[in-house]
Amino acid sequence: MPTYFVRDIMSAPALTIHYEADLDEAAAMLESNQIRRLPVLDDEGQLVGILTQGDVRVASMATAVDPYDAAATTWLTAGDAMTHRTFTVTADTSVVEAVKMMLAHKIGGLPVVDDAGAVIGMVTETDIFRLVVREWSEE
Repeated sequence: MPTYFVRDIMSAPALTIHYEADLDEAAAMLESNQIRRLPVLDDEGQLVGILTQGDVRVASMATAVDPYDAAATTWLTAGDAMTHRTFTVTADTSVVEAVKMMLAHKIGGLPVVDDAGAVIGMVTETDIFRLVVREWSEE
């Protein structure tokens, strides 16, 4: 198998969300785009975390309120629910290195950043599976 790089398989441009966006907006974005993770950006457009479907689910359960109590509304943002520790790769990272990182940290995707740290794409386990299927189908 030839050497592949993240740039060969990543999804670009990446869908991102601002850290102050409502969690409901983020959840709707995940669902409507059929994705499981969103890079979260600050006011300067820099990566500050990643929001996963799991983060949304946990935050929603942790803040469950009595639906009959109008005063009990809790407003959550993407920044409130996101995972702060984010691992990234560049477009020039080999797919093998990206897979090793994902396995080591038990994660299903990585934001792809440029030299300035701007998010330019995402590489996920689905992208890797597509590559494997493509390669195995050619044999």
